[in-house]
Amino acid sequence: MARTTELEAVNEILMMAGITEVPDISASTLSNVDEANQALNMLRRKSREIQSSGLHCNFEERVSLTPNGSNEIDVPTTALQIDISTSRYPDVCFRADKLYNITEHSFTVFTADVEVDIVYQLDYEDLPEHVRRRINIEAGREFVLRYLRDAELYQFLGKEEQEAKVAFFNGEADSSDYNMLDSWPSNRFLNRSPQLSYRW
Repeated sequence: MARTTELEAVNEILMMAGITEVPDISASTLSNVDEANQALNMLRRKSREIQSSGLHCNFEERVSLTPNGSNEIDVPTTALQIDISTSRYPDVCFRADKLYNITEHSFTVFTADVEVDIVYQLDYEDLPEHVRRRINIEAGREFVLRYLRDAELYQFLGKEEQEAKVAFFNGEADSSDYNMLDSWPSNRFLNRSPQLSYRW
């Protein structure tokens, strides 16, 4: 079965709310174009939120970043989280789209390449299906509550969200080659920055 497209995800969110599907999100002549755009915004916000926790597909270790002529290191525009992976600069954070040395109170102290661990934001259609599924269901539930203010339907969809989360964690375990000895997901980022952890 083909993976879910972003348009299909938007239409699934609309269907959860009892709203007619759209053939094209940008079709301004449609009567429900506003709802479709709201659903798309919700989908993208939820995608960013879930990806921010760090997934098998969007986390890369020991990425080398090179300083520019001003001894600054620009952080990739798609980075959601970043953590230094070298002891040369033990107290570095991500600030104003650059690496910032907290100890030296400066952006301009980097004289050599620095290795970092990065959580990237991927486009929706670059994500594996088990991640897309969780994003779809959680975005749909929030859309129902925020825009329809339908608490009863929101509760009804709770079971479907839990099933999507189970499938999500199973998919992450499979893609990461976990075994039963792993205390997963608590050990998922055991060797990473403490900021990188799954949200349930």
